[in-house]
Amino acid sequence: MHDPLGRHKSQRKEIRSFLVFLACLAISLAGFSLYYKDEFALNDKECAALNHLWQIKYRKDFRFADTWEDGAFACKSQEARMAKAMYFIDTTKFVLPDGTAGFDFYAWLKKIDPQFGKKWMSNFAGISVFEDNQLNISIDKLMTDNPVAIVGIIIHEARHLEEGYNSHVACANDAKLNCDSRLEKNLNAGGAYSYNMYYYDHLRKYSDAGRRVKRIAKQRMQYIFDHKFNDVDAKDRQAYGLD
Repeated sequence: MHDPLGRHKSQRKEIRSFLVFLACLAISLAGFSLYYKDEFALNDKECAALNHLWQIKYRKDFRFADTWEDGAFACKSQEARMAKAMYFIDTTKFVLPDGTAGFDFYAWLKKIDPQFGKKWMSNFAGISVFEDNQLNISIDKLMTDNPVAIVGIIIHEARHLEEGYNSHVACANDAKLNCDSRLEKNLNAGGAYSYNMYYYDHLRKYSDAGRRVKRIAKQRMQYIFDHKFNDVDAKDRQAYGLD
């Protein structure tokens, strides 16, 4: 017998159960503040919370190649480090000097809609496959517990996908290496290395990340500024607080 009232009750019960689950997850994540920590190793509670996010959010917001495990991951696995990087992008919020929100890198990444892959690469930290809109991360980079480094790879390759082509040119000092032709005045209008600078500059200036995170961001900016642009304005070194 058709019972619309019973069906509606069942639906309401399912919705309540889902809301209770989300509330419990929010409580468990209340102590999960990886973004603010200076140490990146996960404890058991953080690992469990990250596993939940991996299943209910990140694997739903993004596409992952078959090389990734789709079940629960171990706390020191490649999947855990990737989830940690996704969490870092997701939860890092920026407040500009005028009180408005800074650029939302997580929303930007969702709009690009990359498929994440991973593979061994001897010469690259990451590589973009334009025909598949795929972003591959070198497996050796997933051996580090440093989410800032992994996020840098994601930001870099996602910018390539957004541009739709490889905008790198040969480095002036070593034609075997890749550089951007110049450091753009508007970083978010530039190529992949300018976008790395854009992200790290936001991280240093507009977030309340921990000291270690900001130190790593400065180190990455310093290296990119010194080695990955064929043309920079000397004044930019001071403008970006570099040595």
